[in-house]
Amino acid sequence: MENVMGTIEIKKVVSYIVKEGVRLQIMVNEERAKQENLRESGQPYNFTMAHNLGEGVHGMAEVLWDMFAGMTIDMIEAIGRTASTGLKPGYTNQDFAGTFFIELEKIQGHPARVR
Repeated sequence: MENVMGTIEIKKVVSYIVKEGVRLQIMVNEERAKQENLRESGQPYNFTMAHNLGEGVHGMAEVLWDMFAGMTIDMIEAIGRTASTGLKPGYTNQDFAGTFFIELEKIQGHPARVR
């Protein structure tokens, strides 16, 4: 019973980390676009917030990397691809995790496994 509960808890944690990573990546994309528009129009711009939010995505990717075989950049890329699908109404943590794993498997060329 203990192993089953541990597996369920890991799935919940991974799902939450993926969802938060996707949420942060969407915020990074929006902030970068906003600042790029300001720069192109000759107005003052500052990419610091986008950079800081990106560090949060990187942190989430480090945690995922520690749980799964692969490289941090694979996790960042999978989060980015998942974020490109957008936050859809009614999406659950599991929906984000499912999309993330599909993208991660495409990147790595093999099924994702917990270390």
